[in-house]
Amino acid sequence: MLTDLDGLRPLVRDEDVALVGYRVFADNDHVLQEHVRDTAITVVDCPEVRERGAAGTLGKAFAAVTRPGTEGFWVHLDVDVLDDDLMPAVDYRHPGGLTWEEATDIFRGLLHASGARGLEVTIFNPRLDAGGSLAQHLSDLIASVLPWPRRRALYEQLLRDEEAFVIVARRRSTAVGYLLAHVHLGPDDTGPTGDRIGEVESLAVLPPERGHGLGTLQLDCAEAVLDRLEARDVMIGVLAGNDDALRFYERRGMTPVIVKLLRIGPDRTGEA
Repeated sequence: MLTDLDGLRPLVRDEDVALVGYRVFADNDHVLQEHVRDTAITVVDCPEVRERGAAGTLGKAFAAVTRPGTEGFWVHLDVDVLDDDLMPAVDYRHPGGLTWEEATDIFRGLLHASGARGLEVTIFNPRLDAGGSLAQHLSDLIASVLPWPRRRALYEQLLRDEEAFVIVARRRSTAVGYLLAHVHLGPDDTGPTGDRIGEVESLAVLPPERGHGLGTLQLDCAEAVLDRLEARDVMIGVLAGNDDALRFYERRGMTPVIVKLLRIGPDRTGEA
């Protein structure tokens, strides 16, 4: 927001930023004479996080970072957002902060959203963690919220089935998208399907390649394969809030059938 490279400031607009979990009021909430709440930045301070809970906090943050015109968002974690009693390996210490459980729920929600493009972690000072236990706990938190390890395990399980397949879109020698689909037996109990159902487990296209028909091409190929496998009823899941994907699938004749709700349970920061 402050950087002015080649006269291109702002590189990030205030209205596309969400600040979550800050708690040191009248200290680190100013830049020069400007207060963060006098800008267009969306602020969810630590007391408000507690009041709203993870779902409400994520909803307010997503309203800022997924607004029309944005092409995704980046997650920046300053470790000192965590409770000082839990994470003292930082240079700027102050009482209070998020618990491991609160941080896990919020970061899992952020990083599993379709618009998430990456994560960076800063402020942690390993010289203040002589035994390495805090680094291990932080690593466990990050591993537990990143979607890929669990997704890879799911993919490996699905691909053991001879009726599962992957379609890879390439530009020259570089993979720019993929689709994974499989067949399972029906009929489904939520709709009038046949005995064989094709499910598109994942469809992904790199952001710079979107809007050029690659998603359509991959789905066309997948439906052709599923047709040969005699699975002519096709289903796919869409993450909540991914309205562009929903409209894309509806244009192909798909209709929303069921909405799944999720409540994250107690502490699972040790899971990978």
